[in-house]
Amino acid sequence: MLGVMDDLLFHSELTVAETLQKDVRLANVFIRNQTHCVGCYLARFCTLRDVTNTYGIKLNLFLDELQQTITPIPIQFRKEHNNGNETMV
Repeated sequence: MLGVMDDLLFHSELTVAETLQKDVRLANVFIRNQTHCVGCYLARFCTLRDVTNTYGIKLNLFLDELQQTITPIPIQFRKEHNNGNETMV
């Protein structure tokens, strides 16, 4: 039987390495939050909870930022916020 964490794309027990394997753009989230996780040899052992505890980041905000990074922005939203011009995201 699958647990609750199996249904979530990002959760506190996911390792940094597992996270970065999902999408290369996620590395930017770690960099923006001034962590040293990208390229660290401990990335396959450290969980997202470890990262947020170590760097004093709120876990729920970090998980949300990861999700938002790979969630496409609807075309209508892009048009409304770019003076009606559609842009590639």
